Amino acid sequence: MKNVSIFFFLVLIIAGGCKQEPKEQPVEAAPMPEKIDMSEGETYPIMTKEKAKFLFDNADKVDVLFTDVAVSLSQVKQSDVRGQVSFLMPGAVPIDHKCSESANIILQAAGEIVADGRMYLRGKCRYVVFYEDSKPAYGAFMTDQGMQFYGQILAAGTSTVKQ
Repeated sequence: MKNVSIFFFLVLIIAGGCKQEPKEQPVEAAPMPEKIDMSEGETYPIMTKEKAKFLFDNADKVDVLFTDVAVSLSQVKQSDVRGQVSFLMPGAVPIDHKCSESANIILQAAGEIVADGRMYLRGKCRYVVFYEDSKPAYGAFMTDQGMQFYGQILAAGTSTVKQ
């Protein structure tokens, strides 16, 4: 009887120690505004909703390489990749800008590069210019959430460099 009690006690401990991995919370696509226009003069074509949806639905890896600080970011978890895509919104990005590049962003789907962009995220600059065939093709503005996310990374990288 004592052995049976010990056996059940051990089963309870083992069962209690087995934890299920938390289920990944699905990321909902933020509603895309029709477009915003903060430009003065010529602009790149606006990222289409279809392109944004394609990236949201299909991108499975994102790499961000910052140019001013020794920081890079690589994400493969679907919710993280979708979070990155949800930081983009349609908008008329100026061609003749005085902004300096903050980072490069590359989105991949099944090992293929599906979007390659240059991020401008300092001062009043808050947009990404995407390239196709090594030429600027279209732009998208960065949401407030995206600016906050990348701003924290840039600030942390800058403070690390100064120390």
